[in-house]
Amino acid sequence: SGYDAETEEWGLLATSYGIKGLPNELNSILSTMIQTNTNIKSLFDLGVEINRDGTITIDEEALDTAIAANRDELAGFFITDEDTGRLGLGDILNEKLRNLTSSTGVVQTETDFSNNELSQLEKDIEESTARLDKRYDLLGRRFVELDMYIGQINAQANYLTSVFNSAESSGNKN
Repeated sequence: SGYDAETEEWGLLATSYGIKGLPNELNSILSTMIQTNTNIKSLFDLGVEINRDGTITIDEEALDTAIAANRDELAGFFITDEDTGRLGLGDILNEKLRNLTSSTGVVQTETDFSNNELSQLEKDIEESTARLDKRYDLLGRRFVELDMYIGQINAQANYLTSVFNSAESSGNKN
């Protein structure tokens, strides 16, 4: 969805505002703080890092340490607590994904927009092809007419040449 410096071209989704917002939405999800009574409040506590370039890395040592020290607390971080109504990160992420992929979500909206653009391009191609076909037919007819006209002019030129040659040869005999 970005710019490819090697090919000097923009990606297909580079102009999509919905797609452009996905990294921010992902960062928002990744940095969501879950109000638990545990040491794990966010994915950052599990060794997840968001780099300056937007890539996500996992510090495996920090993850292993967090899991070892808080094994029983992991479920409370990811799963909704039915007693308190506190949403777990897994349910938050699931809801965000459901919204993104629903019939009115970003993915469907972009798909619909792309399909409409494609349909319009196909219609434009058909119309342009029809115009070009008509132009080709017209030029073909004009070429045939011009060729016939040149044939007539050549026939007249040949006739006049033979008349002049006959007159010249008759004039030379006298």
